[in-house]
Amino acid sequence: MVILLKPLNWSPDGCRIETIEAGEHDEIPARAIEIAGQIGILAEAQTGSGEDIPSVPPLEPNPAPSQDAPTEPEPEPTVVTKPEKNAKK
Repeated sequence: MVILLKPLNWSPDGCRIETIEAGEHDEIPARAIEIAGQIGILAEAQTGSGEDIPSVPPLEPNPAPSQDAPTEPEPEPTVVTKPEKNAKK
């Protein structure tokens, strides 16, 4: 069983948009469950066996780099100059 905390608008084929209402659902497409977990609207549910199904935590955008990893220095900017108009050829 899947529980959505909010309605989910998703596109199964990239063209049309379907809305899956908030609440308990026996079946939801796997991709819709993955999207709901990524945006944090998937609640924990109980299976018939009493086993907990944890919600999927939302992804962190870009985790901070480790302090132990050496950082590469930024490259020096390149300066491009235009030739003078009065310069002799």
